Parts: sequence; structure tokens; C-alpha cells
Amino acid sequence: LHVRSRRQRQMCIRDSRCAVVRYTSTMYVLTVDQQSSRTQPDRVPELLKAVEGVSTVLPFVRTVGDEAQAVLESAPHVVRACIAIARTGQWSIGIGLGEVEHPLPDSSDQARGQAFIAARTAVEAAKNTWSPLCVETATTSEDHIKDAQDAQTVLRLMFDLTTRATDAQWQVIDALRNTPGASQTQIAEDLNISQQAVSKSLRAGRAEGIMEAIDCAERLLDRAHQPWETHAH
Repeated sequence: LHVRSRRQRQMCIRDSRCAVVRYTSTMYVLTVDQQSSRTQPDRVPELLKAVEGVSTVLPFVRTVGDEAQAVLESAPHVVRACIAIARTGQWSIGIGLGEVEHPLPDSSDQARGQAFIAARTAVEAAKNTWSPLCVETATTSEDHIKDAQDAQTVLRLMFDLTTRATDAQWQVIDALRNTPGASQTQIAEDLNISQQAVSKSLRAGRAEGIMEAIDCAERLLDRAHQPWETHAH
């Protein structure tokens, strides 16, 4: 048994003519469904615009009806996508962790793997819980299932804090996130507002809580992403 590389496993699928080699790697799949879509206008175009700046393996695309889906490979990108979606409002989010088959197609709605099944389970659960966000993992490892559950708890709290902050408060929070270590005076100068306005926005927008939740969620999602080692036989 030879360890090939992390998070990737070679799978051989044989038929009567030849051997077809496929690969799988552990990734995150986000499936997002619009709430109250029967009584509200189609908001998928708005969603797609909101997540344009998020780095993905396969970008967000409309799948069926008022749903969108994407494939991502890093925890920070997943958290960034969740924040962008939360700020648009009225969405149920399912995050699935598991294997995705390679070679990848051009669009996520054509891709396959356990992560997609997990994301589907998660988004359906999100429609029937107190928070519109759920995390589901395809692993059977108890430790990593617990990590995914913990990540879900923190992401839900982050989601709630995110939706409470106003656009003006998020302008200040974004400036702080984009320039780590910047002083409030520097942020005030960059935004052409007073230092007092920056301080007030950070307090009212619960910026410290959001930043702490982001860091914690990223660590937990990354840990939940680690259960599959790569082997070649």
C-alpha cells in the first residue's frame, strides 16, 4: 500500500473493454435554495452577483428552480461565501463535505460525488431548523463528524451576526477584514468618515464577534475536511 497524496484517491472502474481511471478529492459543496420562492421574485441572479468574488473550483451556477451550487476547496472560501449569501438574505445554505469525482466537468450541476449528496441533505435540513444553515459530512469518522457539527454551530452564530449588521456597518467591517492590523484612524481615513463613526459601527455591528466566529469556523471546517487520506493500490 502506497500513500499517493493527501485528499486524493485513485479509483479504477473497469468494463469489458478497458480500465477507466477516475480520481476523487475531498471538497466542499455549497447548495443554496431561495426561501419563499413561490411568493418572491427570482433572486438567483442577485445571489450569483453577490458571490462573484469568492474563489471556487466550480463557480456558483443555477441548478434547478431557485437553487444554486458551487464546489470549493478551502475553508476560508466557504466562510466567505456564507457571509456573502447571508448578507443578501432569504437563503437556505447546505454545506457538504466529501469526495468529488475527477476529472471535473465544466459546471457544478454536472459533477458527482458524496459531497453533493451531503450538501443536498444539509440544505433540506436547513429548511426545517431554527437556522437556515446546515453542515453535513460524508465521513464516518466520529471525530470529524463532531468537527463538522461544531463548525455548523459557529457558522450559524456567524450567520446570525452577519444578518444583524447594516450595510454601513459592513462597510467598516469589510475594511477591517481587508486590512488586518489597520487602526480605526486609518480605516476612517480610507472610508472618509470619522474615527468615532468607525468605532460606533464596529461596536454596533458586533465586528469582534464576527471576526472571532470567522476564524473559529475556518479552523473547524478545515479539521472536518481532513478525514480522507489518499492511497493508490
